[in-house]
Amino acid sequence: MRKLTKFITLRHLIVDSRMHIGFEFKTDPLLQKLIGTLTNVGWSEEFNMSYVINNPKNVEEIFSTFRGIAWINTKYFFKNRPANNLDAQEDLSSLKHRDIKYERACPLDYIAN
Repeated sequence: MRKLTKFITLRHLIVDSRMHIGFEFKTDPLLQKLIGTLTNVGWSEEFNMSYVINNPKNVEEIFSTFRGIAWINTKYFFKNRPANNLDAQEDLSSLKHRDIKYERACPLDYIAN
């Protein structure tokens, strides 16, 4: 697999009071042509970047269009959320009540109640 050297950063934009996905990237003819193939692409003079309407269909289209061509940086686009947001507590009793076989074990004070 070859290393991707082209990068596109997705940004949240509000244009005409609607949420959009902005494309931030170094000028590249291939990336510009590929962005032009996306559905309903617009240009923002205010932000100086291309954009599309923010919806799940367009997000999927962005990833499928640039797969294998450019790395899509979503650092500013998706929130960093844990995969499991359930409030269930894990049972750590097996860690608290164990036979210590090693000289330097983790102190019990570090294990939450």
